[in-house]
Amino acid sequence: VVAHTAIGTPVPPAWPRLSLSSRHVLASWWASVTGKDFKVENEAFNARWIIKTDNPDFALLFLTPEVQQFLADAPSAETWHVAAGSLCWLARKRLKPRDLARPLARAADLRNLMPPELDYWGA
Repeated sequence: VVAHTAIGTPVPPAWPRLSLSSRHVLASWWASVTGKDFKVENEAFNARWIIKTDNPDFALLFLTPEVQQFLADAPSAETWHVAAGSLCWLARKRLKPRDLARPLARAADLRNLMPPELDYWGA
């Protein structure tokens, strides 16, 4: 049985797709082979995440230094995705209702770190 928990919050539907997934040996190798190893200035963030995006300009605006710092030491089971008008936090585990407060707060905190200009992306 594979269990996942997801939490989403709305974002503008025009936002391009963006995924932050765990960096591990195979994923790092594949990203380097395909030439899609997008990196930012925070080395701890780069060591933790593989960034996949349809729009590198959007990714740079989304991944402010504050966002990079916030996500640099995220738990290994955690991933983030922007698509279809949602910012989603996902974990590769089943959470009990009493354990949802922290990821709910993390999703709200990340959304609050977004620069206000992003709300007008694609408008």
